[in-house]
Amino acid sequence: GVFEVDHDAAVALYGATGGKPGVITIAGTGAISFGTDADGRRARADGWGRLMGDEGSGYDLALRTLRAAARCVDGRGPQTKLPERVFRTTGAADLDQLATWLYDSYRSPAEIAALARCALEAAERGDSVASVLVQESADRLAESPQAVIRQLWPTPAGVTVSYGGTLLVREGALQRLFCDAVRERMPAASVQPPLYGAAHGAALRALGKL
Repeated sequence: GVFEVDHDAAVALYGATGGKPGVITIAGTGAISFGTDADGRRARADGWGRLMGDEGSGYDLALRTLRAAARCVDGRGPQTKLPERVFRTTGAADLDQLATWLYDSYRSPAEIAALARCALEAAERGDSVASVLVQESADRLAESPQAVIRQLWPTPAGVTVSYGGTLLVREGALQRLFCDAVRERMPAASVQPPLYGAAHGAALRALGKL
């Protein structure tokens, strides 16, 4: 049931807050926010997979990166360094080869999501198109903890919001912009880096159940 879907997120939350109530936003290939209040009630937002959700995830950012690269090369969109980064990462020489890389052999969601790094690195070097894409990811990711808080806390003063997953634990623009976006949406919440990772959270939880 729902518990199975939440399980990894519940363990990650336990690690991030040291077992205390709060909300965690996890962004890797996919994206989900999960929260537990002091009474043990649980809520989630997103985590609905790459077709229906996972907004702001690595997969989502990678798709927007690929589209921005194609728009730039075609002359439909603004100039950006994204095409050369994407070409270098995939080994493609042009858009035709990139399309072949994408469509002719099955690419796993994780392989596609890895292209998000092209946008993250370009944004950190001041590429304006990439910077907009990363800001969009941060805004989309920040919507989910806000939705979880609405479900669980009528007055969100002091609620801990933390983060996890390969995209958000990486120090840089996305992590910073996500924290800013959460503070902007929920000034009363307390945004905190994770105390421990998910593996540590699983161990803590197991000890707590003994």
